[in-house]
Amino acid sequence: MKPQLVEYDKFFKKKQPVVNDIVIPKKSNIQQIDNFNLYFNILGLIVLIVGIVILYYRMRNKDQNKRNYTQRVIQFYHDINS
Repeated sequence: MKPQLVEYDKFFKKKQPVVNDIVIPKKSNIQQIDNFNLYFNILGLIVLIVGIVILYYRMRNKDQNKRNYTQRVIQFYHDINS
């Protein structure tokens, strides 16, 4: 059995060269201001500041919260065992 050669011109067409007859108009110097990045950065900064304030508030009231928790546990213990 001998392989038969195929003529590719019958199956595939050659690509035609592209002619650039299209004229692209020049763009004007109008720039649109994209404020999304600015708003996103301001929102992130606000979230960061609020998080820092919450952590600072928790640090300042840590001892008071610990005392309140201990007092509630002791009160619960006494309520159960009375």
